[in-house]
Amino acid sequence: MRRHGYYHHRHRRHDHDNNAGVALGAAGLILGLGALAATTSQPRRAPARPSYRYGSPEPWTRDWYAYCSSKYRSFEPDTGYYTTYSGYKRFCR
Repeated sequence: MRRHGYYHHRHRRHDHDNNAGVALGAAGLILGLGALAATTSQPRRAPARPSYRYGSPEPWTRDWYAYCSSKYRSFEPDTGYYTTYSGYKRFCR
């Protein structure tokens, strides 16, 4: 009995199955690269920060809320205070 020929025949059939997997992988790669190109085609810009001539804006205005929220992570909009690293509460100016 020659089992080597039988094994070789079975092995060749599996090679044909791999071609379908390679084709699907290539199609997925092309689609993925297309999606990546679509998301990175626009330049990224940092949001414009308002410039204040005399420090921070007037308290209790919309600009003041935006300024204090972006400057202090612990800013509490209800009270207008933020917590310092040492634990003290200070009014945002």
